[in-house]
Amino acid sequence: MKSIRDTIDTFVATFPNEDVQFVNLGAGLDTVGLWAIDKHERLFTFELDFLKQLFIINKLRNVSIDKDGLIQSDRFRMVPADLTNIGQVEKLKNYGFSCSRPSIFLSECSLVYVDPKYGNKVQCNDRFGEALLERFKMYGLQLLATNMYPTAQAQIKRFKDLGWERVIVINMNDVYNYLLTTQEKHRIRVHLQHVINAQKLECLDEIEELVLICSHYVLGVAAANGANVLEPIFQLFERKDIPVENYTTSQMREMIAKGQLHVMQPPLLKMDPTATIVNEPE
Repeated sequence: MKSIRDTIDTFVATFPNEDVQFVNLGAGLDTVGLWAIDKHERLFTFELDFLKQLFIINKLRNVSIDKDGLIQSDRFRMVPADLTNIGQVEKLKNYGFSCSRPSIFLSECSLVYVDPKYGNKVQCNDRFGEALLERFKMYGLQLLATNMYPTAQAQIKRFKDLGWERVIVINMNDVYNYLLTTQEKHRIRVHLQHVINAQKLECLDEIEELVLICSHYVLGVAAANGANVLEPIFQLFERKDIPVENYTTSQMREMIAKGQLHVMQPPLLKMDPTATIVNEPE
């Protein structure tokens, strides 16, 4: 979430004298839209999700609603839409969305569920990925795009084939290693350790398992219609110290078995592989 908020901050800063729009596709219980309008006075938020889901969000937030049962204000709009139905998504215009304003769209773990022509964030072509997919199925969830876009490279090609001028995708190990401050890393480790202890998540009790999980989730940014204007955002992710190597889960499993994960160059996570989550040396 820190990297997503940094991206939004950088986007807004790129257009200092303009109103900008933030569209959250499949917002769920995410509060980033509320955070964004609280921080940026010239930002307008649009949250898209199923009508039933939006009603649930209203109840949980305990806020005032308009006559249609959805939150509507000058800078925050709830838009009922099925993301598989482009006609419903285009209703954004009926809620005040303007195609002439700079706009940033977020699809955090949402488009993967709806149609093979959209992206997915799980590498499924290995045993670890297969295990993740099986776990999703246990909860009645199907990741419909896993076969068509199983890797970060496939995601990049997808967006470029659809006409996006510039695309970058990095996995969450790289986000942790290269985009977060030392203070933010410590906050994440402490919080994660609390979650592990409270829910007895033994599968996350070792650094190696966290590395594997983070390698199966990515953060991607795509830009169109004058992508050069958004150079500050791409500079945020296209740092020269971010490695270009992509290790497969099988390769990482073999290194773990041989006790060699800590000597991998560049390291997947800058942690002592024998340490617990919160005991990383600074």
